[in-house]
Amino acid sequence: MFFAVKNPYRVAVSFDGNKVHVKPVGAGTREGLIYRTLARCEEFLAQVFLQERRPKDVFGGLTSFFRQRGWDIVPDN
Repeated sequence: MFFAVKNPYRVAVSFDGNKVHVKPVGAGTREGLIYRTLARCEEFLAQVFLQERRPKDVFGGLTSFFRQRGWDIVPDN
């Protein structure tokens, strides 16, 4: 798992072996809908990326994918 940050948004990205999961982090009640929508869109695009590219290193591929989309990557500590 790692975190992707595009100020002010922060999402947690994980992969369970079959599917990418992108969850919003730190969304208040006011921004909740925007955060959830953004996370769902990024999750869908990341899943399509994995299905089409099939990288040998899934997490390396996912971090590159998010970086190319303008996200900063923060490792899970």
